[in-house]
Amino acid sequence: MKSLSMKQMGILALLVIVAMSGYYVYRQKATKPLIGELHETWEKINRQQLAELEVREQLRLLPKASDLASFVESLYKCAQRAGVTGHEVITSERREQAQTRRSRKSQRQGAGEEVKINRLQISLHGDFRSVAEYLRSIQELDRLQQIVRFDLTPDQGSLKMLLLLDLYSLKGLDES
Repeated sequence: MKSLSMKQMGILALLVIVAMSGYYVYRQKATKPLIGELHETWEKINRQQLAELEVREQLRLLPKASDLASFVESLYKCAQRAGVTGHEVITSERREQAQTRRSRKSQRQGAGEEVKINRLQISLHGDFRSVAEYLRSIQELDRLQQIVRFDLTPDQGSLKMLLLLDLYSLKGLDES
């Protein structure tokens, strides 16, 4: 067997480089769709995780049970921290919102969950700072609520506040 000359070794090396380059290009073409699918899958997973976080946050703000007693207790704690006097909470009416809340899946199935609204009437006395602190603290409560009516009137050197507040929850666990 003859030994390979430098010229033959150079040609052999060039052929090996060309063959390896061809194989590399072939593998890149084969893996490109797989990498694209992998990125799409990761995007779907990320979107799903974000949707789950949003649902958890919505359920925290709009729970299945109204838990009215716990919320009223939180209001009394806010009043105590703010230093207001004559704090009184009255549940004045209970009504159901006509609109329904539906997810994509339940829209296809025709199901929805009705939103229940508990209206609270809150009255209290205090100076400007304590009333402002009370309002700030009820805004920080982790429940979906809406101030429907807000009356602030002077009363013998202090302020008298009347507040109508709607507390939202999903109709379900606490009512049949």
